[in-house]
Amino acid sequence: MTPQTRFLVVDDAEDVRLLMGLGLARAGFESVAEAGTAADALDAARATHPDVVLLDLVLPDGGGRAAIVDLRAVLPDALIVVCSGLQARLMASDCLAAGADAYLEKTDLLGIGHMVTELLRDRP
Repeated sequence: MTPQTRFLVVDDAEDVRLLMGLGLARAGFESVAEAGTAADALDAARATHPDVVLLDLVLPDGGGRAAIVDLRAVLPDALIVVCSGLQARLMASDCLAAGADAYLEKTDLLGIGHMVTELLRDRP
């Protein structure tokens, strides 16, 4: 990871977006956009071309597998990390099959920067 690693946070809860953004900023990432819906996330992805997308699985306009597929089509090289309150063992394999790179449970939002740094470090 370099200080220029840019991120997009997608979550319908503004406070969660804020906490994830703070966690990533503390780890040296640069915020380029936030979105509260899948449609806004796609618009932001097209406009900003982030290196990392943190995506909530449940969004007001659907989200889920379709959002992952759509974001992957727009951002083929980005790290897409699904962050959800739903238990990982129930959803992770479906998210990974749809094109996500990782699935993290929303447990330590301020520590998410460290987790994303590790994921980037382990990428081929």
